[in-house]
Amino acid sequence: GDVAGSLDAYRMAIETDPMSAAGHAEYSGALLKSGDITGAIESLRRAIRIVPSLRDQSVLIEMDLQEKVREKPADWRLRFALTGLLLLQGNLDAATEQLGRAADIVPDEEIEALAGEFSENPAFADLRATSRGAEMLSLLSGRQEALAGYRTCLEEGERLRKERKFA
Repeated sequence: GDVAGSLDAYRMAIETDPMSAAGHAEYSGALLKSGDITGAIESLRRAIRIVPSLRDQSVLIEMDLQEKVREKPADWRLRFALTGLLLLQGNLDAATEQLGRAADIVPDEEIEALAGEFSENPAFADLRATSRGAEMLSLLSGRQEALAGYRTCLEEGERLRKERKFA
């Protein structure tokens, strides 16, 4: 079907009735079809806040997300999205495992994005409060600091090379 049209229709429906759990759940499904996994999880989270029994619907998104992770095991963003979904389901152990895998494979140039999202997004508060979550936060911060130091050294080396070239 027309995914863009569905997205627009569901978006308008929940703007009209923001307390419609069904609207948020349907919008979540359309977002998932469009590839917006983060948006799908957030929309489902809103639906669950309105009607807690909709938590079971997250299993459908989890199955889709698990399949995407199997197809692209080195995609840290998929693993991070799965972390958020598992937290939504209350599965702290599996969420911790997925976050660890995401942290292991995130490229250096994207470490700041992962660290920022994990440290600032309220959806990850429960995980940050655990000893493993605190350890992950420390690990990510340490990697950020090491990369910043490495970049500083490269810049200093470049500056010195230019000075010698013109001296």
